[in-house]
Formats: sequence, C-alpha cells, structure tokens
Amino acid sequence: MVSISRANVKRVKDKGINVIIQKSMAGVQILLNAQYVEGIPAHNEKVREALNLAIDRKAIVDTIFQGMGQPLGTFFTTSVALESMGYNWREDLYPYDPQRARKLLAEAGYPNGFEMEVYVYPYFDITEGPDVMQAVAAMWNAIGVRTRLIQTEYGVVRAKLLKKDFPGAATYNPPRPRAWQGLLGYYQAHLHSSGAMAFIKDSEMDKKLDEASQTLESKIAKDNIMWAAKYVRKHHHLVPVLEYDVVYGVSKKAAHWKPGPLPGYYYLDSLCGSQ
Repeated sequence: MVSISRANVKRVKDKGINVIIQKSMAGVQILLNAQYVEGIPAHNEKVREALNLAIDRKAIVDTIFQGMGQPLGTFFTTSVALESMGYNWREDLYPYDPQRARKLLAEAGYPNGFEMEVYVYPYFDITEGPDVMQAVAAMWNAIGVRTRLIQTEYGVVRAKLLKKDFPGAATYNPPRPRAWQGLLGYYQAHLHSSGAMAFIKDSEMDKKLDEASQTLESKIAKDNIMWAAKYVRKHHHLVPVLEYDVVYGVSKKAAHWKPGPLPGYYYLDSLCGSQ
C-alpha cells in the first residue's frame, strides 16, 4: 500500500494495481500573515476579499488535481467537520470574480496593485502544493498584485511564522479532516491574540474562543467555534483554496484493506480480519 499523487491514478490503474480513493481528506489553505499590522495591504478587508475573488478554485482542482477534489469553504479542517456542526459551508464558497477583485483593490486604495511575497515550498503529502501556490500567484498577478515567489522549505517558513516577522506574506498549509471539537486548539493557535501563530488580533474573537475552551457545555463550545468560522469568512481573514482526495495504490493481496477516516494513517488492523 502506498500513497500516490492524483496525476498517477490512471497510470497505476493501467498497471492492474487497485486504487482506493478517500474523498476530501486534506486540502490547501493560504494564510495572509500578521494581518493586524496597520499599513500593509492585508490589513484592509477589501484587499483580503479581492485576493479570494481572484482565485479560480475549480480550475485548480480540475487541472492540478485532475478533478479529484472540490473548492474549500473553511480552514483547519475539510468540509466534514463543518457539516457535523450544521454549517452549510457551500453558501460561503467564494465565487471567481476577477473584475470585482480589481474594483475592490481600487476602493481599498490600490488601483495599481501592490507587491506581495508568496512562499513556495514542498509540504508533506501535498506534492501539488507548490503548483497551487504558483497558480494562485499568477491569478493574483492578473488583478494587479505583483507577486514575488520565494522558493524555500517549510522549516524556514515555520520559524518565520513563530516570529511573526513577515506581515502580509502568503504561506500555505493543509487543513485535515477532524471532529469539530478538534478545531478549538487550531483556532486558539491562529485566531486568538495570544496564539503562537496568530495572524489576527480581535478582542471579540478572543472572548468567543476563551468561552469555548472554558465551558463544559458542548452546545456553547460548538456555537462559539461556529461563530469563529463564520467570522473568518465574513472578514475574509483566510484564503481557503480546495480540498482534495487522498489516493492509495494497493496490491491485490491487500484488496480488503480499509484506510480509515484520516489521511496518512494506514489502519493495518483492517488487514487482520476481526483481530
């Protein structure tokens, strides 16, 4: 059993090897870092909305991911967690509207665009990650944002994230499927003012996340986490791109293998019958 890229599915099948596909098991989300720094373009809500509207997510899914995925409507998880909370994430998907994106940039005071750093690096289990960032950078260029691609490694990016020393720069990481309860830790790290990798600072957000972490009532925690997810969408604090299918090539000897609900975990017990 081995994880394979979406581009290799046909070739593997043609070799007579079984293929198992897990739907919407991971994704690509772009972070606009340190948005709270006044004076940078990403501090402006209209700029953040423009960056979202400039991306043709379906085109990226259809080309780079061979159609094995769908546009993403949230972050730090795939659509499964939102659906388990009762959040209709499809109503919050961003349309592709570069014309409106250019209009928003002009309204924000950037009629001639601005310069922006976009970090490109390999990331575990997302072989297409660098291609996505380059495609997104090209789409941003098309609305007047002059992107500068910086080829690096994730270790370098992570160190910068912890130091918060590149405000407004675009980086990416993979949201994974997880229960809605598991979102709280990620939200605290990235959305709470005291978070190790916080890219926003908002007292109302802090209050909601504190309430969610301190309550013993499941409904209160869920309501506050739902509020946080919708707040991020309302103010365009993140650039969700897509969620994709995870694909495995499996020999005939392991045809009865079931990969389980999470990517990267092989659940070998399923090969041992009832034991």
